[in-house]
Amino acid sequence: MRQRFTPLFRLWHWLMAFSIFGLLFTVLLRETFLDKKEMAAIVTQKLASFGVALGSDQAIAVAKAIRAPMWEWHYIFALFLGLSIVLRLWLMMTKEAKMPLLKLLAAEGMPERMKAGVHLLLCLSIALLTVTGTFQNPSQKSP
Repeated sequence: MRQRFTPLFRLWHWLMAFSIFGLLFTVLLRETFLDKKEMAAIVTQKLASFGVALGSDQAIAVAKAIRAPMWEWHYIFALFLGLSIVLRLWLMMTKEAKMPLLKLLAAEGMPERMKAGVHLLLCLSIALLTVTGTFQNPSQKSP
């Protein structure tokens, strides 16, 4: 028999998925298409074709300004992730969701233990990413 999930549990699930995919998307953009050094080189090259000279520090400042709105979206997705974590904790306190560690301890049979173990690792990874992102040194945060 398939397990039935409440509408609130489904909302939590999709809120979590939406926020994690959004966070991954913004990080991937930052590290690929919107890399400040590559963007600075493109800006410098394009402006040079118009006869405008721009120093590397100035070009990097322009590149950071271009990608700043994307980084704001990263913070918005992080807020959704925080909200989904709070919702998950509330679901566990109201017994609508089981704690992943208790699911692992109660699992019978290897397939169920593996599934519960992977779920626990995923939860711990998300918690670790949330903590490290929240308590990152403000001087290291750059748009």
